[in-house]
Amino acid sequence: RDGIILAPDNDWPGIDSVLANATLLKPYKFPLSYCLPPSLPLNDDVTKDWNDVGKVIGFDKVHQWIMEHQKPITIQVRLELM
Repeated sequence: RDGIILAPDNDWPGIDSVLANATLLKPYKFPLSYCLPPSLPLNDDVTKDWNDVGKVIGFDKVHQWIMEHQKPITIQVRLELM
């Protein structure tokens, strides 16, 4: 009811999915936002998806992270993501 948050992996296919799904959802006039997983230290690597983020911050905190870091999908954001 409050809108749709797109939360894909933090890679090019994930970013492409934000752009494609935003286009598909636009006619429905839902407020749209997105949130990509942050790059956090994980062992000898960094987090790449929400499962990895959950391992670092706790799976119970992933939803809260997404809610606090979501960004509206605007024309400017679309251009930046391309």
